[in-house]
Amino acid sequence: MGAGLIALRSIAPLHVIFASFTAFAPSPGYCRGAMERSAISPAPVGESPYPNIIRKAKIFMSGFTNSDGSTLVGGQKSGTSQGQALQVDSSGNLLVNVALGGGGGGGSVVNIADPTTPANKLAVDGSGKIGVNNFPATQPVSGTVNVGNFPATQSTNLSQVNGVAHSLNNPVITEDQVRAWIANGQGFTATTGKLTAGSAITGGLSVFNPNATGKTLIIISLSYIIGNNSFNQLNLTTSDPALGTAVSATNNKAGSGTASVTSCSSANTNVTAAGTLNMSIGSASNTFTQAFVNGNVLFIPPNNGIAFYSNLSGTNSWAVTLAWVEI
Repeated sequence: MGAGLIALRSIAPLHVIFASFTAFAPSPGYCRGAMERSAISPAPVGESPYPNIIRKAKIFMSGFTNSDGSTLVGGQKSGTSQGQALQVDSSGNLLVNVALGGGGGGGSVVNIADPTTPANKLAVDGSGKIGVNNFPATQPVSGTVNVGNFPATQSTNLSQVNGVAHSLNNPVITEDQVRAWIANGQGFTATTGKLTAGSAITGGLSVFNPNATGKTLIIISLSYIIGNNSFNQLNLTTSDPALGTAVSATNNKAGSGTASVTSCSSANTNVTAAGTLNMSIGSASNTFTQAFVNGNVLFIPPNNGIAFYSNLSGTNSWAVTLAWVEI
């Protein structure tokens, strides 16, 4: 601003400003006590003739300006009471208070909703907690997962599996289930005992699971010994070969009153092998042989069976034993 003098004098009811200016040039960043220049007019008749008297003027505060020429807006700092202005916090952020209710202490409900579909509102439970129920049942995860908020220990009910108490049909997965079935009276053995053939024959031992027994046989062992051995075979059958001599199945739990559902028979005479070949077995003569190795088992459903056929090359003694569980 150029040299000049501004004098303010109260002349009720008007404020008259006496000003003598040689120049007036406000610049950005400077407090501009701007005046309405158009308010200067010649004095009417009977009043002061001085042309430099401003008869009517308005002065307003425009505040400070930013470097780009925009005007700064004043604000009232939180915790102070100077003036009437927008309140801001200590960081200069605008404070906004929302009053709910119609006065008298009454409250109102505020709904937060999807602007596109207003019916989709934010859910809050009875404890005032925001409900989150739109997560997918499963969510793929890649990278590192922070599990730091997991409990240090997690209780597990070892007396149940899949929410059901332990039983023979719902065992602990580390239990030797076959032995558990045997201990429950579900394991059986059928054997020819020692037999002696008078000549070269194909003898045999059959275990058959009749139709509608409701049981499945798990064959867990096949062992034999033959005095003068050759190649032997194990067949799967779909009808009872009824080899000629009935064989009783013995429960492998001593004292158990549970009887086997199977039909067992043997032959110490020459017979024709029936069924479908499942395994060819060969071993040295007079050697006890276990045919099932590496945990091999056979599952025999109702109306199916198993038959072992021994190949004796001459007059020899032989024996074969089959063991299974019924479930």
